[in-house]
Amino acid sequence: MRKNFGSEVLTDEGKIDRAKLSEQIFRHPEKRRLLNKLSHPRIFRRIFVQLFKLRFIQRKAMVVLDAPLLFETKILQYVCYPIVVVYCEDT
Repeated sequence: MRKNFGSEVLTDEGKIDRAKLSEQIFRHPEKRRLLNKLSHPRIFRRIFVQLFKLRFIQRKAMVVLDAPLLFETKILQYVCYPIVVVYCEDT
């Protein structure tokens, strides 16, 4: 993390300061792309492992994913059916 985003995105304990990291990735599109490139494979792997366990090992008839990331990357169309999108409007 330090190599790609600098030590300013880390707390004194060495953990990610999400507020400072978000400042960088929303200000610099290239850093957002880099963060996505680094994090997406790990996120996808964890989701798919859990999905496999629930559907094929525990034999759950239905698994609900609240995963905007999967929807945005269009990966859902290969592993999920049906896809339900819920839109909530602020009032």
